[in-house]
Amino acid sequence: MKRVIGIMACKISVMLAVLFVAGSSLFAQDSKETMVYLMHSDQISMDQDVNKEAHILQGNVVFRHDSMYMYCDSALYYKERNQFYAYHNIKAVQGDTLFMYGDSLYYDGTKKLLRVRSNVRLINNELELVTNRLTYDRNKEIAYFYNHGTMYDQDNVLDANYGEYNTVSELTSFYGKVDLVNPDYELTSDTLLYNTTSKMAVIVSPAKITSQANMIDTHHAFFYTEQGRMILLDQSKLIGENQTRVMSADSIYYDSNAQFASAFGNVCIDDYENGMQLRGEYLYFNDVNDSVVVTDNALAVMDMEMDSLFIHADTFKIITRFYKDSVYAVDPDAVLDSVLLDSVIFRQFRGYNKAKGYKTDMQFIADSLVFDSRDSCLTMFKDPIVWNEDYQIFGEKIKAFIHDKKLDWIDVINQAMFVQQASGNHYNQIAGRKMKAYFSDGSMSKTDVDGNVEIVFFPVDQATGVEIGMNTTSAPNLSAFFTPERTIRKLLIVGKSKGVLYPITQIPAGKTKLNNFAWFDNLRPSDKDDVFKWRSKNEDQKLKTTTTRKAPLPSLPSADNKKKKNK
Repeated sequence: MKRVIGIMACKISVMLAVLFVAGSSLFAQDSKETMVYLMHSDQISMDQDVNKEAHILQGNVVFRHDSMYMYCDSALYYKERNQFYAYHNIKAVQGDTLFMYGDSLYYDGTKKLLRVRSNVRLINNELELVTNRLTYDRNKEIAYFYNHGTMYDQDNVLDANYGEYNTVSELTSFYGKVDLVNPDYELTSDTLLYNTTSKMAVIVSPAKITSQANMIDTHHAFFYTEQGRMILLDQSKLIGENQTRVMSADSIYYDSNAQFASAFGNVCIDDYENGMQLRGEYLYFNDVNDSVVVTDNALAVMDMEMDSLFIHADTFKIITRFYKDSVYAVDPDAVLDSVLLDSVIFRQFRGYNKAKGYKTDMQFIADSLVFDSRDSCLTMFKDPIVWNEDYQIFGEKIKAFIHDKKLDWIDVINQAMFVQQASGNHYNQIAGRKMKAYFSDGSMSKTDVDGNVEIVFFPVDQATGVEIGMNTTSAPNLSAFFTPERTIRKLLIVGKSKGVLYPITQIPAGKTKLNNFAWFDNLRPSDKDDVFKWRSKNEDQKLKTTTTRKAPLPSLPSADNKKKKNK
């Protein structure tokens, strides 16, 4: 019986071969574009014992459905179902751009659904997708891959557990352990949308982007991989090398090629190396020269002993000077060791316009300021005032030196004045050309005053604590020593002096205050939030800048002058 069936199968295969070739036009008329056409097969047969419905095709098998051609070495063709299974050397071609390869293929012509398995490659234009399980829906023109896939384009390699690829729009969605690698970056996430034409990656879940220069932590971003540009949203973080600097904002535009970033809204940059935090609504960062600009509600928070120093100004800038800048300024043709090229000599933190600072034991205001890392000096310019406990110091320029995150000493340059409220309307005052105030444990311990020193001092009876009079003194130089309770313990006058001690009941009118006296308690910041509220001196209280002129050097008369004199 099997022999009879075998003979019949052989005859049927010959007849089918003739029918498939001669009747292709008839099939086209009946089923139009829904029918899968067998274009060629070296051998066609049927085996009733194994599979009664399938035509067995072997050798150079070619199918066509609409504009897609599918090739294989062998296949099982189910004409009634409009389906076939293909094996070995699989190739599917649609148009002149889309190609698929694999070890086996299943195609459903009615659903227009194609499945390729094992050693699968999908090539579309300049993109290649490699996986072991691929399903292509020709209705939606979307390819789905499972159990890991790798996509290659000119610049990037993308790995994911599974994903979708639209062959027309060339938009791709990746899911599960997504990894994008290009020569400059590596991106990891669990979800990623990628446009293979524009090379833009859209991040919609927690992701990290790592390079040699920095790391980015985000969950919402647009990454233009070809240009190295990024738009980072929703408080994304741009983390510097060695994680010593972290920038975050509502939105950040970062260009890795030009090496700059602009940040907008709730900007915060933490500089852990220098113990500083900058906040504001706008930030510009240049990675080439390591400079930063922060403005709009700008706030700097500097780490100090016990608590922090809060500083506000209209604009902050951080300027970095490198070893190479210093050498090239002297010798533009200098050849430097590559290790030293990026060595930092110092950094400057600058605050422009309406600078105001608050710390529990120190407050200040100034027109502008500079903090220099070389000597840890905070320099305040133009009508600066510094408060420490119940003391007030002002002058044309003030330098505050910080050591081990503590205020060490203050240098007041030109028109220096120290004021301390004694009682009621009485104030201890020391004025001079220059002043140096030294601090211990946050309190002033000593003050040295040089040049045209004037004093108004209300001594107190140690037993009763009652003022006994008013001392007025003028001298070339003076040193004042303070007790831990902030009272003047001793005055040491150097050089010739003159002074008067008035009894408390015989103080002349108009003698209780020096010429430049002013009590600026209303300008003093009351807390860290008050630094944003600017209050300035009255015009008549502002100091006029001292101008110094150098004495002309003696010179010998020229030969021409001698001739004129002789005539």
